[in-house]
Amino acid sequence: MKETAQIPNRFYSLDAIRGLAALCVVLWHWQHFFYFGTISTGMDRKCQPFFGVFYPFYLKGYLAVTLFFSLSGFIFFWLYSKKISEKKVSGWEFFILRFSRLYPLHLITLLIVGIEQMISRSLTGMDMVYACNDFYHFILNIFFISFWGFQKGFSFNGPIWSVSIEVMLYFVFFFYSFLGGALSIWMTICLAIASLFIRLLPYEIRLGLFSFFMVGAMFLSYERLIRYDLKIVMLILASFTGVLWFLTLANLKYGFIPKMIRSIPEPLYLNKLLTLIINYFASGILFPLTLLSLSLVETYRGKLGARFRFLGDISYSTYLIHFPLQLLAILIFTSMNLSRQYFYTNTFFFTFFIILLILSYLSFHYFERPVQRIIRNKFLIRNKHRF
Repeated sequence: MKETAQIPNRFYSLDAIRGLAALCVVLWHWQHFFYFGTISTGMDRKCQPFFGVFYPFYLKGYLAVTLFFSLSGFIFFWLYSKKISEKKVSGWEFFILRFSRLYPLHLITLLIVGIEQMISRSLTGMDMVYACNDFYHFILNIFFISFWGFQKGFSFNGPIWSVSIEVMLYFVFFFYSFLGGALSIWMTICLAIASLFIRLLPYEIRLGLFSFFMVGAMFLSYERLIRYDLKIVMLILASFTGVLWFLTLANLKYGFIPKMIRSIPEPLYLNKLLTLIINYFASGILFPLTLLSLSLVETYRGKLGARFRFLGDISYSTYLIHFPLQLLAILIFTSMNLSRQYFYTNTFFFTFFIILLILSYLSFHYFERPVQRIIRNKFLIRNKHRF
C-alpha cells in the first residue's frame, strides 16, 4: 500500500512569510515618520528609501495584516482544530497558551507608548500619530479589546488593533472547533463567506473572520490532498499562484486591470460582483492559494525557507516594537530640532531596521519566551504545546 505524505512538524515557508509580512507592515508605516501630531503632511512617497524596490510594500503594505489573519487560520486549524474537537485541549489551556504568547509584550509596549505619548505632549502639546490615548482606550487595550467596535479610533501602540481582532478570532475558532465545525471544509467555507455579510460587525472584524476561516478551509483541503498524494495538484496550484502574483505586482505598477474592467460594459449585478472580488481578492484568493501552494511544496519537496525561519520567530516582536521605536525616533528628532528629511535617507533606513531586528531578537529570546515558559509552567498541568 502506498504511503501518504506526512504533515511536516514545522512549515518553515510560513514562518518566513510571517516574518516578511511583519517587515512589510513596517514599510507601510514608514509614513509615521512624517506625521505632525496626528496628521500626515508633507510626505513624498516616492522619496521613501529604496522606493523603486519596495514600492509594493510602501503602497500596499497594509495588506500584510490580512496575510496575518490568513496565516493564523492555517496554523490554528493545523495545530488545534482536531485537538479541540476531540476535547484534548480545554478552553483554559487554549486561553493560557494564547495569553502567554501575546500578552506580556503587548503590556510592555502599551506602557512604553503611553510614556512616549506623555513626553510628546510635553514637547509638542499633542499626541503623535495616534490620537485616542486616554484612560478609556487604555482600559480597552489592557483587556485586548481595543478594536472590537468600542473604540473611537486607533490608540496607543496602534498596530495592536489587528492582534485585538485576532483575539476575537481565537474565541470564535475555539467554540467553532469545540462544536466540531472545524473538521468540515464546506462548513468552514460557508462560515467565512457568511461573515462578509454580517453588517453589524465592523469591516475589519469581517475581514479577519473571512481571512481566518477561508484559509482554515485551505488547510482542511491540504490534508485531503496529501492523503491522496495528488502531486499534480501541487504543480498546478503553484504555477497558477505564481501567475496570480505576477499579475498582481504588474497591476500594482501599471494599473491595467481596473482600466480593463471599466472598459467592459456589464449589468449592475456583475459590476457589484467584480467589485466584491477585487475587494477580497487578496484575502479570498491570493493568500489562501499562496499558503496552500507553499504547504504542498514543502510537504513534497522538503524544507522551504528554513534559513529565514528566524524572521517568523521574531515577527510578533517586530510588529509590536516597530511603532514604539518609530515614536522614539520622532521624539528625539523633535527635541533636537532635526529635519525629518533625514527619514528619507538610506542611512536612517538601515540604522532603523538593524536596531529593530536586534530589539526583536532580544525581546523574543530573553523576554517573551522566558515569560511564556513561566506562565505555562505555572498554569498548565502539561506544557507540551509549541505554538
